[in-house]
Amino acid sequence: MGVEKRRRSLLDRFLEQERNPVLTITSALTTALVWMVIVMDLLHTPKDLGDLAELALLVLAFVVGTLINAIAGAFAFSRREYLGGRVAALGIVLWFLTVALVFFVRGNRLWR
Repeated sequence: MGVEKRRRSLLDRFLEQERNPVLTITSALTTALVWMVIVMDLLHTPKDLGDLAELALLVLAFVVGTLINAIAGAFAFSRREYLGGRVAALGIVLWFLTVALVFFVRGNRLWR
């Protein structure tokens, strides 16, 4: 019988990669930054025509964040970074779930 292979944890496999997980970290940081912008946008109460500006900021955050995460996730997957594409996809799902939760909690509206 050979030496039993010890089960490595998720963090061990992530930290012990041959290549640095640069794109995975980029996706995680983009996820955190865009999520903070979305939460602050949804918590702020606009006045007058501020609804359009708030909606424009929300859409801009979604579009830019999704593009960055999709590109970084695709390249991370092609580089065989551990959990590279999954981190990017989970970030995008987190944003949509946050907006959906706020939308339904506030009674089918985002502001006011």
